[in-house]
Amino acid sequence: MLTPEELGRRIVETLPFTWMPGMLTIPSEYTIGRPLRLGDDRDQWPRDLKSRYPDLKDPATKGCLLSMIRVLFGADDIYISTESTEGKKWGVFEGNDGIITNRHLSEEDAILAAFELASESSEKIDDIDDTTTYDGEFLF
Repeated sequence: MLTPEELGRRIVETLPFTWMPGMLTIPSEYTIGRPLRLGDDRDQWPRDLKSRYPDLKDPATKGCLLSMIRVLFGADDIYISTESTEGKKWGVFEGNDGIITNRHLSEEDAILAAFELASESSEKIDDIDDTTTYDGEFLF
């Protein structure tokens, strides 16, 4: 199982990830610093964001990532849950019957799998080109 830092690193490396206000950042192993919460004023964000990862244990950060997943898949009824038939396995689901990805050991693993699936599908990413972008990052 990946550590929270490894999960965060993989999500940051997956397009189309973007930082959002409210996320908690954790420094990478190459950065000296402490966890920082991103506020509404982007001018006040740390300059070392390229060497930070999202804290996937933080509820607000998970909420931001779920919001991005909903945009990427173009569906407001996407949620993360355990599968009752599989015991304590996590998945990302759409509506009552749609499975985006499932059978993951943790909620964080399921979030990463949804991002990786979205990055593999250029059609899904092309669907959201109408949003404002800056340097390949989506601004919500």
